[in-house]
Amino acid sequence: MYKFYNSQKNQIIGANGTLIPVDEANADYRRIKYGDEVTGDRPQTIENYAPSPDDVRSEAGRRMMALVGARDAKHLEIIISNGLRETVRLQQVLIGGGTLDAVQASRKASLEGADSAMEAIREASNVLETMDPVPDDYADDKYWRNAP
Repeated sequence: MYKFYNSQKNQIIGANGTLIPVDEANADYRRIKYGDEVTGDRPQTIENYAPSPDDVRSEAGRRMMALVGARDAKHLEIIISNGLRETVRLQQVLIGGGTLDAVQASRKASLEGADSAMEAIREASNVLETMDPVPDDYADDKYWRNAP
């Protein structure tokens, strides 16, 4: 028995862990789907893919990367880290009794907005991760309504 590798159902995971494209031009896929008279292989059942909490976390990461324009997960970490450092510097001005100029105040508001949006993504992800089973359409915007 074979399983779809992902929710898009465009790959099957083979017995030895190889990924087989769902493509009529692919001999391995045809052998699984239709069998093989030469070898005596019978057509195989392909089970539906069941999304996992890891898939939900990946979707949350994808949404956060899109939010801040990150290239990949590492770049997202750098952007978050830089935003945190910048927020601390702006807070230090206020704690020290100073005031923010218009540019600083605008930047502070922007950072707070990004933080709120990321928190909404995390909250939606946390809800989806605990669902059993995780819905097949977990990436649909209906589950991420409060998230951008």
